[in-house]
Amino acid sequence: MNRQILTISADAGGLRVIAIWQNLQECAANVCAWTAHVDAQRGAESLTLEFADVSDARLQNVVATLKDSTFPMKATIRHTPDV
Repeated sequence: MNRQILTISADAGGLRVIAIWQNLQECAANVCAWTAHVDAQRGAESLTLEFADVSDARLQNVVATLKDSTFPMKATIRHTPDV
């Protein structure tokens, strides 16, 4: 099974969860796990989503859309070994 992890991070108060989920419309059904984290000391927050069987191209489109949004968020994709 192909698994990818998408991490979106922002400064504290800058993570726009609704905007993120709107950008995931095509692949939201493939989310198999998620975590949210707030680091008050660093003033940062993040949302990590794990996907099962989503094409690289589809997730790259999500990342590009998030990076082009008016909200200052960073997005990265990490691949996990097949299980």
